Amino acid sequence: MKFPLAFFAVVVIATGATFTNQSLSQTLASHRATYAMNLVSALPQSGIVGVTGVFLVEQIPECKGVTLRQAVQLTLRVEGGAAVSTRFAATVWESDDAKSMTFSTVNEVAGDVVEAFTGTAALFGPGLSGRVDYTEPTAATMALPSSVLFPIALSRAVLAAAEAGTRLLDLIGFDGGGEDTLTAVSVFIGAQFAAGEEIPLNGADLLADQRSWHTRYAHYEIASQAPEPIFEVGYRLFENGVITDLILDYGDFRVSGTLETIEDIPPPAC
Repeated sequence: MKFPLAFFAVVVIATGATFTNQSLSQTLASHRATYAMNLVSALPQSGIVGVTGVFLVEQIPECKGVTLRQAVQLTLRVEGGAAVSTRFAATVWESDDAKSMTFSTVNEVAGDVVEAFTGTAALFGPGLSGRVDYTEPTAATMALPSSVLFPIALSRAVLAAAEAGTRLLDLIGFDGGGEDTLTAVSVFIGAQFAAGEEIPLNGADLLADQRSWHTRYAHYEIASQAPEPIFEVGYRLFENGVITDLILDYGDFRVSGTLETIEDIPPPAC
């Protein structure tokens, strides 16, 4: 099973919702969180009868950008009793001006690396095109279309829309990885939760004074006319960048992520 980078890169990076001249990285909660991953439902044709695992996120605002580290370990059980282990890990850094990013990702199945990407991406200016320079698996370049957004900038657009009361948003995002992480993204934004409303007990210290929104992201191949998305992601997005109530929807099966632990990480001094 290939775990989509777009899920993790989009899921866990978000900006604050004021969008003043304050540095983007100063609006983020520097934190580490873990989520319990479990199968919600599966259609018979998927062959999957169980999914368990853990998702770890570290989000650390720095002086000129944000570093995100992610790792997920899953065990998938299929019909007949066989179990398959998968591991996904990624480190992404995005600059505060949203013009550049570095990334390193790896996908493993049963202990074997099936995909790995390392590189940098840069935009030629706000709303302009850009390019990706890969160093792994081989030296290569990929053009980025105009109006493409890196993960933090994409989440910033979502939160700005949420604050403005917008419910539907169409974007183009590149999350750091192969060509399939350049996607067209249709976003649905639900009603706002007021600060303190329905806060999980294990996240009260970081979330009690934060507004939030249920959001859902449908990812499509960038040049495809297919009506069905590649996959969909849903979660409750807090304005300090913390997320809860994850749902990853592949069509044939759905996996949930429930917040288990969350803790502050002291950000570096600037």
